[in-house]
Amino acid sequence: MFPLYYLSNLGMGASPGSAALSLREAVVAWLKSLSPLSPVVGPRVYFEAPSQLSSYPCVVVKVSERTWGRNLSGADGTSTATVEIDGQGLLESDCIAIAEAIRNNFDGFRGTQSGLPILSNYYTEESDGIFDPVDGSDQHIYSALQKYRVKHRVPLPTSVTQTNV
Repeated sequence: MFPLYYLSNLGMGASPGSAALSLREAVVAWLKSLSPLSPVVGPRVYFEAPSQLSSYPCVVVKVSERTWGRNLSGADGTSTATVEIDGQGLLESDCIAIAEAIRNNFDGFRGTQSGLPILSNYYTEESDGIFDPVDGSDQHIYSALQKYRVKHRVPLPTSVTQTNV
């Protein structure tokens, strides 16, 4: 069971009254505004999986693993997450274009994204895949999956004071 202060940082939304987005929301907002990616996917950036009615190519974002930083006094206000960004399309060339645009603009990024401080961001893994056609179709969907380890700031729990940070 996760302590309550972690729930706002699971990618489901910012905590109440917080101007900063969750990691997943910040990544999605960044991808939707990324100029090299826009001509290929437009606004088609989804959490977890595209809908069955979505158009291709598209990008799917998933936070698959997360750890929280700690020190001797408790939480230190950081989290490290594995962010999976999957370029999906009907053509392999679209998937390659998506993967290159993301890697060229995301790998090594440090700074603030949509109000979320990113401390480090490293490209860790890549894999290609293919999904079976939807019923009534013979068109496979290609995939170029990239994984990044992203360390970022998270709100401290309310029980943590400035003296033990």
